[in-house]
Amino acid sequence: MATYHLAENLLRLRTFYGYTQKYISQQLHISRQSYSNYERGTRFPDLDTAVRLAEFYSISLDCLILSDDPAKDQVQALSYSSKQRPGAWEPTGAYGKHTAVTPVGSRIFLDGPETKMHITYKELSSLTQHEIREYVRFKKQWEQSLSKGS
Repeated sequence: MATYHLAENLLRLRTFYGYTQKYISQQLHISRQSYSNYERGTRFPDLDTAVRLAEFYSISLDCLILSDDPAKDQVQALSYSSKQRPGAWEPTGAYGKHTAVTPVGSRIFLDGPETKMHITYKELSSLTQHEIREYVRFKKQWEQSLSKGS
């Protein structure tokens, strides 16, 4: 008989990425109470919701439900061998599956806070995004001028 690890995996993933139960429930269009029940193990989601949870975390359904260590499974599936791509960054965090694709097609791995920051940025108005980009340029130039002055 299979042992289900869904509840503890949902808690691990949510806390790793820094999400709230409310945020995840909004993304999946379910009540926060329903999500809380899944995480506490008092209820099991229907198949459609379980698939959406797996997709939300970019993890396979069987890994989400059955794995007692989804971090290990996910990192093994994602890790680049430095022999395959010299100098490639290998994810060392527990999950780290979120990636950004550069214009030349390489992938940059993002941790939970970086992913959350990017999602928040994308939810802002285009004017606010522009202001943030300008601020980042300013800070970069400022730090460069400080390092040249040292």
